Amino acid sequence: MAVFAIAMLMGVALVSLIPDFDYDGTDASEKYTGTPEDDSFDGGGGNDLIIGYEGDDTLSGSQGDDWLIGHDGNDDLSGGDGDDVIIGGAGVDNIHAGSGNDFVEAANIADQDALQSSIDEASGFADINFDYDLPGQSDEGDTITLGEGDDTAVIGSNDTLTSGAGADEITLGDWITVGSPASITDFDPQEDMLLFSHDSNTPEPEISLHHDETTNTTEVRADNAVIATLDNPISEVSLSNIRVNSYA
Repeated sequence: MAVFAIAMLMGVALVSLIPDFDYDGTDASEKYTGTPEDDSFDGGGGNDLIIGYEGDDTLSGSQGDDWLIGHDGNDDLSGGDGDDVIIGGAGVDNIHAGSGNDFVEAANIADQDALQSSIDEASGFADINFDYDLPGQSDEGDTITLGEGDDTAVIGSNDTLTSGAGADEITLGDWITVGSPASITDFDPQEDMLLFSHDSNTPEPEISLHHDETTNTTEVRADNAVIATLDNPISEVSLSNIRVNSYA
């Protein structure tokens, strides 16, 4: 298991637990928990923790530095303003990070048991245990729009990501299924960076790029397997735009 620290949004108390669905929030910092049904939450102002659980949920952070956690279902997650953490969970999710320097986990490779256990007892963001459960396979088919800001995203098989303005870091890895590459648009080599992460017990893969001038698409390959396509990048992409690391 690899542990990726998130050094943002820590230490803000959550002043209430609101179990109802279809709720519009206040300017306080609040904790919302969903039901097995299709829930809708709008956090309003404040730094909120919003959890969808089962169902096809609609979660919006609006103002503030929020955590949005979709869990199961095909969820619609919108961070809004602020520096948000958005964790899609299982299902085909539609994620809008919004403005701010956001963190998006769309691959569904987090340790869900540890995450949920810590959420149940959380009185503040610092109590949340966010670890990755690797090696493993991602889910697939999410759509991610990062928007403005210097964002960080972890994406999986058949995910579609639009980068947007700002210096973004997009993490791919050996959790992507061969034959199901992620698709990335609006990649700017002058600002954005790709990271490929692999199991430290396996050899470091050879990363290569293959550009099709007809379609203006660049394939990113690991040991010749296509893991992502960069569709209409802003300018020419080189291997200097890609870093490789390993997890234990």
